[in-house]
Amino acid sequence: MPVSENIPFKGLKDAPIRRKVTVVSMSTALIALLLTAATFIVIDFLNTRDSLAERMSSLAAVVSTNSQGALAFDDTDRAAKNLDGLRSVEEVDYAALIKLEVDSTVSVLADYLKPDAGYSQFVPSVPKTSSAEFTFDELLIFQPVEIQGELVGSLFLKVNLSVVYGRIWTFAGIMLAVLVLVLLLTFLVSGRFHRVITTPLDSLVTTARSVTDNHDYSVRANKFGNDEVGLVIDAFNEMLIDLQELHHDLEVRVQKRTSQLQQAVTELESFSYSVSHDLRAPLRAVDGFSSALLEDYSDNISEEQRRYLEIIKQSAKQMGALIDGLLAFSRLGRREVSMSEFSISSIAHQAANELELSGSFDIGCLTIKDVPKAYGDSTMVRQVLTNLLSNAYKFTADEPTRNIVLGGDTYDSEFNRYYLKDNGVGFEMKYADKLFGVFQRLHHNSEFEGSGVGLAIVERVITRHGGKVWAESVPGQGATFFFTLPRHRLAIHDEFELRSQERVEALVQPQSEVDEQ
Repeated sequence: MPVSENIPFKGLKDAPIRRKVTVVSMSTALIALLLTAATFIVIDFLNTRDSLAERMSSLAAVVSTNSQGALAFDDTDRAAKNLDGLRSVEEVDYAALIKLEVDSTVSVLADYLKPDAGYSQFVPSVPKTSSAEFTFDELLIFQPVEIQGELVGSLFLKVNLSVVYGRIWTFAGIMLAVLVLVLLLTFLVSGRFHRVITTPLDSLVTTARSVTDNHDYSVRANKFGNDEVGLVIDAFNEMLIDLQELHHDLEVRVQKRTSQLQQAVTELESFSYSVSHDLRAPLRAVDGFSSALLEDYSDNISEEQRRYLEIIKQSAKQMGALIDGLLAFSRLGRREVSMSEFSISSIAHQAANELELSGSFDIGCLTIKDVPKAYGDSTMVRQVLTNLLSNAYKFTADEPTRNIVLGGDTYDSEFNRYYLKDNGVGFEMKYADKLFGVFQRLHHNSEFEGSGVGLAIVERVITRHGGKVWAESVPGQGATFFFTLPRHRLAIHDEFELRSQERVEALVQPQSEVDEQ
């Protein structure tokens, strides 16, 4: 079960800590006051009701004693006068003096009904003992009247509880006013109290944001106490110390590996220079002397010797092509990328025309669809299209009719996707991962000539643009090469930054990992 499902008051889980402290403080105060008020109201209600019952019982005892003579002589006027004394008692709504006859029947000798009380005459039984009974809104008092130990009647009182409920409402009003005042004071106090909690947390958050936004590991969070938050701040500051040391060590390692990389690049450039100048001279000598032998001694050599010399010339030519491809691939990695928006269609037409002028392409077999513009280095991308067009034209040589199509569409919000499709010999998809490696070829040189560098250059250019390149094919049904290019500057900028970070991480990996790879 997710932890968030067990969190109470989920509505506050995203609220600021200040609001949480205020809500908790005020809720606690509210609950405590409500329980206290309810307790006092119940206690006061019971005490007031018992006090009223005791007072009314005492009053009934006095009136019943004064009414003994009236009951003994059936003196209605005297009985009525005795009850008139209850008119000044606001709580009494009805009073009746009940006479017990000889045949045990009862009758009302006299009664008193408070104006607008809403009661009719009531003839209860005559109890032998006094009692006080409460209903929801009344108090019923029964007081027996005895003469020389003989029960002759009773006094009955109906008492309203207005004084009881009035006291409750008064007390509730006072408690409500106290509640509002206490909540206001709690709000004001919590506004000051929450700073004890939020100030250290604010310092921690500010420090964390400085680290994440500015990558400044030298900052430290201020500690305001030794409570749990203070312990967290101590742990956070210790972590920053470790990160600062690791960051410094990382910078040293990056500088060291960068220096090593620069040295390797320098050595590679020196090697490229040697390949370009030192190896070309022997190759030219081999090719020249082979041609001289074929021309000057053609009559004195056998066909077998002639074939050997042709193989030497062809091998020298192929090695020269490999050297040229290697140098082109090496120079491509050092060249700066000049970014601008350009038309893929226009670049493709230029590449096709140049290939046709060199006699290695027929522009009539090329179909260019309406494709979106791209953002990048147009010169480098033209090299990509040149290599792909040349590759497609080469591998469709055995087809009666060559058919090469360039198309494209939107790949996502950052990149456009382009493809070059042909109807050539194709290849097995299990070998697709070898297509873009340097000197990797899926066909023998006797079938299709090539140096194995062209697609490696394609992959290098597209990667430097932040895109990717891949191919799909079915043997005998042609091949389709896909590549993506940025739609605008933001995409290429973000991708460059990501790839730069990946290169740095690769540079600073432990030497043991490098050796294993």
